[in-house]
Amino acid sequence: MFAWLKRLGVGAAAVPLIAQSGSFHGTTRVVRVGDFRIELDLSGQVLRLSIPEGAGRSIPPAATPLEWRQTGTLFVSAALLAQKAKQFDDGLYAAVELALQRGAGRFPGKHWLLETVARGLGNLAPGTQSSVPGILLGAGQLGGLNRITPPQLVPAVESAIQRFQADQKQSQPISFYTWSEDLRCIFLQDRMLQQELTGAPEIEALVGVLKRSDARAAYEAYLNLTSKLTNPAPADKPDLRSLLANVGPQPPRVPSQGLYFFPPSRAHETELVKRLFGNRPIPEGFNLADQLISRLRAGSLDFQPGKDSGWYDLVTWALEPLILAGKMPEAKRLRLDPGYARQLEELFKGLLALTRETHVKQLEAPEAAAAPPQGPAVELQPEISVEPVYSHYLRRAAGYCFLRGVLENALGAGTLRALHRMTPDGPLERDLDSDLREIGGLFRGASFIAAQELGFTNEQRARMESLEISRVPGLPPGAWQELGSGHGPSADGALFRRWAERCEQDPDLSRDARMMVPLFYDLARRKTKVWVFLGWASEALEVSFDGLPPIKVLDRRGRPADAKLRVELASRWYRLIYPVTAEVYVSKLLDRKEFQAHCDRYHSTEAILKHLSDDLSAP
Repeated sequence: MFAWLKRLGVGAAAVPLIAQSGSFHGTTRVVRVGDFRIELDLSGQVLRLSIPEGAGRSIPPAATPLEWRQTGTLFVSAALLAQKAKQFDDGLYAAVELALQRGAGRFPGKHWLLETVARGLGNLAPGTQSSVPGILLGAGQLGGLNRITPPQLVPAVESAIQRFQADQKQSQPISFYTWSEDLRCIFLQDRMLQQELTGAPEIEALVGVLKRSDARAAYEAYLNLTSKLTNPAPADKPDLRSLLANVGPQPPRVPSQGLYFFPPSRAHETELVKRLFGNRPIPEGFNLADQLISRLRAGSLDFQPGKDSGWYDLVTWALEPLILAGKMPEAKRLRLDPGYARQLEELFKGLLALTRETHVKQLEAPEAAAAPPQGPAVELQPEISVEPVYSHYLRRAAGYCFLRGVLENALGAGTLRALHRMTPDGPLERDLDSDLREIGGLFRGASFIAAQELGFTNEQRARMESLEISRVPGLPPGAWQELGSGHGPSADGALFRRWAERCEQDPDLSRDARMMVPLFYDLARRKTKVWVFLGWASEALEVSFDGLPPIKVLDRRGRPADAKLRVELASRWYRLIYPVTAEVYVSKLLDRKEFQAHCDRYHSTEAILKHLSDDLSAP
């Protein structure tokens, strides 16, 4: 702070008393300085957020955001909440994956489904050219089912497994699927089930097995859940439900190819790659993240969730305000300099990469080619305790509300209380229902605090919430009242403040999130394009008033005292944490431990990326 004043030519003797804290009463911030009471009307406040050019860019990224956490401050960067959400999302998804494999609530389990299908396919003739027995029975074996393959089909199944495992870009377990052998088996099983089914007679036999047993209900229930837990399948990768739904007098024509048992899920980023380069070479210098950003700004791409959207769509929709900050409700209270706008781009890229890695097994990865002061004075600084990206926090809270409804509808309301979020060290003691309400409460609380500090009234905030939540298909009109913990926005604000005060003790913030996640395979280059998350870095964020907000100065008796105390406006500096990411080609995918070891070996961003290309040139 004093260095900044010195750059402006203000000497130490001229620095007035700095009023650094205050209380909030509605849209009024109250600061006491000696015998004086300063009332700042936040409804007329506009804040300017700035980042100096080039600051901190050469510092190697840290493995966890807590390494940059400023001691003694309650300011929370959006990146801290992002790290918390990443660990929560991984743990929730891992817990749900294990539950779906074994069976939970109303769902009998994928093990049961695959055993049922295996028994029904036991009469298939050996030597078939169809991929059906190899995919279905091979996936079951990889998933941990033993003795499900009839003797006559063993050669075909073993050959299918060998081909699948030889394709490292499909069969390399990554993300949280390396936490345990059970999760690793689920990854291999479901990835194999994403392969194309071929052979009309065998596909017809498979459809017959599903129709003749309770397996159809389990099959359709799983597809319905994954379409909401991640996203629906892309249009060019249909599943078997259309064949199962046929009830006419004539059996449907069964195609010999182009169907999938468990198809992958679509995503905005991969659909864009397919649309641009489905049948032509990818040019040098193409950067998918930059293309997403430019198209969002131009209006040719929209992250607005549709009626069939899943959780992944809702999370990417929550990232949209980082790019379209000027169009968000909070924009009327903020002015962003180019440096901070670029910082929000980095946050967008980092959070999208982290989100994609959580859903990596299910998502498609396609192939594609002044004069000295004259009297008593006080410097009044802006006061924020959370990075003011209000719409981002609110949309994340809506995503968790959506997710809780999806899981309760699929598994039963009581099932979430019987499940526990997973970590690399095992399950947590707390039940998943409570954990879901807390993470939703943290994000809604962050949005509540951000709105309060930006000067929005409770009525204005409620209208903004209602408008945003009404844009989420699948949530009832009054769902905004049930967001977060379920105890209301004020309680969630208090929950967030308690968490901010002790976040250094939150184990989720001390976990290493550095990773590599595939985007698509470039057939011409014979390499995979990936996003790499290199860790966390820090910048100095300057927050200042944009113009003079309405201010009252009162003495101890509550009388106007403007003539007795002169108020000067000054900036406040915060340490802003942000993610460091890159988009590169690699010949070999690395799981988290392998990639983290690579980062620790080379340290700087430049060296990590250089040697990522050099050292991994061989498959």
